[in-house]
Amino acid sequence: MTNSLDIFAIALGLEEPWYIKEIVFDKKTITMDIEARKAELIQKNLKPKTEREYNTEIDQAMGDSKNGRMNKATGLKAKIQIWQQKFIG
Repeated sequence: MTNSLDIFAIALGLEEPWYIKEIVFDKKTITMDIEARKAELIQKNLKPKTEREYNTEIDQAMGDSKNGRMNKATGLKAKIQIWQQKFIG
């Protein structure tokens, strides 16, 4: 069964090692604390990228943007406002 944390993670496009720790709703703001699972996990997997890896990543991001596969901040903000109205009123 999917819970609200999973739904927000899907909406934001978060993948391992990132996850949503907590969602706090109040009448004035919506705060989502997003953090890494553990600093150790990142440190173990942290290594310098080659120039080729770096350029490949940039090319992929540019392609994703061109083909509409990116979430824009304005779109996310609009979704949050809808959720806020629905759940908070």
